[in-house]
Amino acid sequence: GGGAGGDALAVEGKKGSGYYYVVGTAFIRPHEDEPTRGRVLVLQYLPTKKMLRLVAEYDTNGAVYCLSPFNGRLLISVNSVVELLEWEKFNSPRRSQIRGGFGSSSTASTSSSFREGKLKRIATHRGHIIAILIATHGDYFVVGDLMKSVMLLMFKEDSGTIVEVAREFGNKWMTAVDMVDDNVYLGTDDNLNLYSWKRNIASVNEEERQALRVAGSFHLGELVNAIRRGSLVMKVPEDHKSSSSNSNSSSGSSARRVSPGGGGTAYAALESSSPNHSSHLFGTVNGVIGVVAPIKRKQYHFLKNVERALAQVVKGVGGLRHKMFRSPVLRSQEMKMEESKNFVDGDLVEKILTLNQDDMEKISKILKQPVESIIRQVEAAARVH
Repeated sequence: GGGAGGDALAVEGKKGSGYYYVVGTAFIRPHEDEPTRGRVLVLQYLPTKKMLRLVAEYDTNGAVYCLSPFNGRLLISVNSVVELLEWEKFNSPRRSQIRGGFGSSSTASTSSSFREGKLKRIATHRGHIIAILIATHGDYFVVGDLMKSVMLLMFKEDSGTIVEVAREFGNKWMTAVDMVDDNVYLGTDDNLNLYSWKRNIASVNEEERQALRVAGSFHLGELVNAIRRGSLVMKVPEDHKSSSSNSNSSSGSSARRVSPGGGGTAYAALESSSPNHSSHLFGTVNGVIGVVAPIKRKQYHFLKNVERALAQVVKGVGGLRHKMFRSPVLRSQEMKMEESKNFVDGDLVEKILTLNQDDMEKISKILKQPVESIIRQVEAAARVH
């Protein structure tokens, strides 16, 4: 007993052995500014007895802020350190029998198996203020820091070390992060901004390759505390799939926000090097659920033009300028200075479906397109989510 919960994930065991739960904890003491002790607990659910059995525990030198499965192993963030753990079975004659135990996702994995053994640390990475977020994709993982934005890392099997691949040299205070693919990442900060980063792998300059470029920025106006791969629809429309499968065109993404009462929506367009990445869901502290889903570059430019046209016709409450509101709030400046980029505001775009005829004609004149064509394209975008 003892200790406060920090993060948890569920893993399904082999051959009907039931579910296992991995929980990260911290011991909170009044005299400590930051916890100096924590644990990772592996618990097995016993359905016949309706109880949890402690399978193993791993002591840490601080609070366990995040847990994430990673290629059959387990990544944990402990205060300013990221550790890579693996499951070591007792009396295992070969190292090949040691690996395993953790699936590739935090929901369930049929390849997982916890037999008698223990958690063993095989690598660490330092250099963070407080590593509070971890997202994985393939052989890479991104760490979101409390104050130092995001960092891309990878584990090298030959040397048994975690190495830094690239980072953003900024001071964003991260609240959520996820990976779109190996080279593109999504994240939010405490200033209610949504960002995308892109790895500059084509550069011949080593310093440029090690710096993550901010590809997109947008003021959501909501404090996001989770971003995960997922969708609000069962299936993406076929016409959208075919348009996204063209590897010669860059892609963006659209996002929909749904409030607990079924309120407003929003689109966000994300520049990505991957034409086939799947959608992502995000959640906020106010109960808003949203989705970020891919759209092709041509559709992004059209929606951006619709957004600009609507901003001229639909006036904000109290005279608030749309362009100013959606500009990212930066910690280094008191006022917003730069416009949002590579994102489109769907709260505004979808208003076109409710405009009266006179306002629609104004939009049509600005865009130099028939009203029917504009509505048809906006509705096609709405079907993505």
